Amino acid sequence: MQKKFSSNKAQLAAIAEAVPVLRDGFAFVERSLVVGITERQLANRLRAYFRSCGYTAWAFRFIVAFGPGSAEPHHWPTAYTLRDGQFVKVDIGLTVRGWKSDVTRTFLFGRTSARHKKIYALVLQAQRRAIKTIRPGVTGAQVDAAARDFLRTKGYGKAFLHSTGHGLGKAIHQPPWLSPRKGQRPLRVGEIVTVEPGIYLPGFGGVRIEDMVLVTSNGAEILSSI
Repeated sequence: MQKKFSSNKAQLAAIAEAVPVLRDGFAFVERSLVVGITERQLANRLRAYFRSCGYTAWAFRFIVAFGPGSAEPHHWPTAYTLRDGQFVKVDIGLTVRGWKSDVTRTFLFGRTSARHKKIYALVLQAQRRAIKTIRPGVTGAQVDAAARDFLRTKGYGKAFLHSTGHGLGKAIHQPPWLSPRKGQRPLRVGEIVTVEPGIYLPGFGGVRIEDMVLVTSNGAEILSSI
């Protein structure tokens, strides 16, 4: 019987182990959100939480960003304090037996505006459109275009400041690239990529939603539905 897809079983097993831990980590984040907590405090508490679960190797430096800081794609935690009605963007990943994981969630804290909700919904739609495009033979640039063109039609093309995603393995960033410039190679069965479109509005805030996705013979499988 022909396999549905070929992939690194060790990598899939490591990601399968990491995902429920990350899921619990995001739940911990949500429980920890109170007015006055700082980005740095939340990042420190999140690392302590993962240590209490037996995980001490991070895939990268965690991104925790509140309000205006969430408008920066890569924002390192500061002493900025959380206020009512803001985005909270959290990008985290673990290293399990050398394999990296990478997931981003954006929370709407408190009494957020209709603008907050609209931007979140658009990013989620862009991500889903990109994931539906993934299958063997499609290039990374085509996947990127599915998200980017959608956000452009909604008036937010210039607010999408990075590529749609990247490959994931023993390195946190590796081919294949879901990028308009570097994404010319067709995707292959068994590759694992991140899909992470975003909208970033200086002075207001930003949203990124990121999942790990496996390229299968029939399309794509989301590995990190959290």
